[in-house]
Amino acid sequence: MSSDKGIANSLDQPKPKAPIDVLPDNILLEIFSLGARSTSNTSFSFRVSTICQLWRSLAINDPRLWTALSVIITADIAPPPIPTGQSFDRSLVFPREVLISERSGDQDIDFSLEYKSSGDDETEGFMEPHYLVLSQCLANIAHRIRSFCVTTFDWPEMYHLCAWLKGIEMPHLEVCHLVAMCSEIRVYMPTYEDDDETLPVTSQDLLQRGTLQYPALKYVRCAGIPMDWGLFCTSNLQALCIQDQPSMERPGTELLQGILSNSKDTLEVLELSYVVGLYDEEPGDSPLSESRLTLPHVKQLKLTYYHPREAQHVLGAFDFPTLCSITMKSHDEDKDSSMVLAELLQYVDVEQLLDVVLTGISLPQEDFLEQEMNGAQEESLPLVLRFLCWLTCRNLHKLVLEYCCGDFLKFMNYRHESGGGEVNLARLHALIVKVGTEDASVGVMSFVQDRLALGTVDGVYIGPVLEHMIIIVKRNIQEEADSLGDLKLAKDGVFLFCNVTLMN
Repeated sequence: MSSDKGIANSLDQPKPKAPIDVLPDNILLEIFSLGARSTSNTSFSFRVSTICQLWRSLAINDPRLWTALSVIITADIAPPPIPTGQSFDRSLVFPREVLISERSGDQDIDFSLEYKSSGDDETEGFMEPHYLVLSQCLANIAHRIRSFCVTTFDWPEMYHLCAWLKGIEMPHLEVCHLVAMCSEIRVYMPTYEDDDETLPVTSQDLLQRGTLQYPALKYVRCAGIPMDWGLFCTSNLQALCIQDQPSMERPGTELLQGILSNSKDTLEVLELSYVVGLYDEEPGDSPLSESRLTLPHVKQLKLTYYHPREAQHVLGAFDFPTLCSITMKSHDEDKDSSMVLAELLQYVDVEQLLDVVLTGISLPQEDFLEQEMNGAQEESLPLVLRFLCWLTCRNLHKLVLEYCCGDFLKFMNYRHESGGGEVNLARLHALIVKVGTEDASVGVMSFVQDRLALGTVDGVYIGPVLEHMIIIVKRNIQEEADSLGDLKLAKDGVFLFCNVTLMN
């Protein structure tokens, strides 16, 4: 009896995990898909069994291991040759991709294509026929594609990749990212192609009739690719990022309102970088604030602009009542962004913001004596000071200042409680300051020294103490910074010194 009980107990003991059980799915996928690259008349089944032996049946019978379809293009690796003739088996060109499509069964597919730059003279690894063959492969599984994330060198490759997806319903598509690597150069161009009125619309196939063809689509990013704004009617998005459009290809304020109105009750994240069209508007023209569109659920907003009026038009055309995080980036840090700051104060509840990132924001220098500001009415205070007072009066969590004018730091130590309140950093969790010149570095050092002096009582610094502080400056103030010892302004504080200007 005792022996029988011992046998029963041993059967109840959990078996140790086999090696296959501890390997991530992506490694298993690579192991089994390697078998698709048949050479020297070696069959797929033999190669897999040689590599994996007892693991073979698991891979073949478990579609969950075959749901990540990724293609990486580099200029260093020659693309597969395209067979001659009108009809050929697509697996001869893309054996791995076809295998994954077949083995995934009825599972949703996450597709990604990434172009990796070599850093030298760029040469596209894939030619037009490669993209068209891959597009045919994708068309066969379009109804199962859950995410479609593509980065190509330029927009024509994207157009060829999407050619066979035109008009096909993709009911499971949730994420669509279309990015051209050289998109940043488009910002300096008036159009995509000069004198080309027959330019194909890359994004049209994936973004028109969005509610009907792509009912599950929630996250969209388009950078540096042609857009037909009149057909952009995707609805119920949660995140929308549009970047890097030529100056004459950008939608005006009214059209932009029409685009975003389709997702006004669902949109949570909005990024517009070099997207707002100004066209022939006069510099004095102001946005149509009386017809502002409310986006009640947008929590994060990022605006990158070549001309300050682009940001002014967005702030004047849309209302963001629940905004928590904002990033404002000027293309030219020498341009006056004072009107942008004024629009922020007018149209945004600045005191509700938790995270603020300002990059390249410059304003005309204002010379105010401290005695003149003491007791002055709020509207008489310098614009930066008014902005900082409202920004820090409640729950500001993180503030990032990159290549901004020195007035921001100059007024952050303002403490007069009369006539406009004070700049209160007591609730601030993290402060990051980045400058790129020696003069600006001296201004940062003055801010730190003044901050220490204000918080020091009887030779001891009593606060406020931030959780994190990162200060990136030039080396001309390194000796002064080293003399301070530990940066008492923060629990985790650090000076970083660089010899070159750090650009985003």
